[in-house]
Amino acid sequence: MPQRELERLQTVNRFLKLQISKETELQKIVEQAAALCSAPIAMITFMEDQLQHIRFRVGTDLTQLQYDRSFCQKAIQQDEVFIVADASTDPYFSENPYVKNQPNIRFYAGAPLWTSEGNAIGTVCVYDVEAKKLSAIQQRMLKSMSKQIVHFLEFDASLQLLKEQYIAARNVAITLRSFFESSSSNHILLDQEMCVVAFNQAFDDFTFATQGRRLIPNTLLVDYLHVGFRSDFTAAFNKALEGEKVTLERHLQYQQGRICWYMTFEPAYDRERQIIGVSFNRIDITDRVRHEERVKEQQQALRKIRNLELHELYTPAREIVRLMDEVKNDSELTHLEEIQLLAEAVKELQEKIMI
Repeated sequence: MPQRELERLQTVNRFLKLQISKETELQKIVEQAAALCSAPIAMITFMEDQLQHIRFRVGTDLTQLQYDRSFCQKAIQQDEVFIVADASTDPYFSENPYVKNQPNIRFYAGAPLWTSEGNAIGTVCVYDVEAKKLSAIQQRMLKSMSKQIVHFLEFDASLQLLKEQYIAARNVAITLRSFFESSSSNHILLDQEMCVVAFNQAFDDFTFATQGRRLIPNTLLVDYLHVGFRSDFTAAFNKALEGEKVTLERHLQYQQGRICWYMTFEPAYDRERQIIGVSFNRIDITDRVRHEERVKEQQQALRKIRNLELHELYTPAREIVRLMDEVKNDSELTHLEEIQLLAEAVKELQEKIMI
């Protein structure tokens, strides 16, 4: 299937699924088309590859038509209004089942529905059981009706697209906000003047717990910070404004006790990649720091115990080494295998306790 036809069918499918808000207006256009052309049958059709769907109609109960020598199939291949004055004498349409049989169609006129993308998605058309012609004015008005129909359809399509985009954007915003609020870490967005733009609940709750007040948008964050950290915060904030990512670890003493923070300062960008502020995040790592401190204390305690143990062994070990030296000086004993093994053991003891 040619790419152009594939695009056309995709457009037709999109309009077939469209929730049309202008149904009353479109039905009136069909009725006006019938009256304009003095025709008993009029309809708006959407043309798939083998089937034409009738969405609005006058003078018929049909909702679908096959492509078998279809009038509208030919009409969508035209730029102007397509007219068949007498189908019974036309070499192609004389074999159409609705020409050969009831209702014995003779006249057809159809204006293609061309979208702004250049796809012919269907027609606004009229049928009559009597052969006849249309005047130039009638043809122009029928073509004008086709443009009006497309205008209504594309308006609804644009409106539906906007709704879908709005819903998608809202869902993304809800998801991001949910993630933002569910985090136990403190997150806040600041503008270039260090004023509060947005923050999560965890940041606000901590501020309230330590200062008894809530964060207020458009106020300076530095006023809410620990006094002993304000200068470091300002320095890191200014670096982030210049495009640098800054990480800090600070242990701060609050009325409730010590809290250890791991903090990041990152530049915040707009869509043009211009820095508009700073994203500040802090994670409470107090439990981790306490664990590391406990491990360090335990290691220090073990070293003290080892030193004490070595100290207690030092005097007897020195005596053993002295005795071994005396044995080594006795020529009658040095050749014995047991003495050699004992000498190796004493040497190992000497190395371990560093005598």
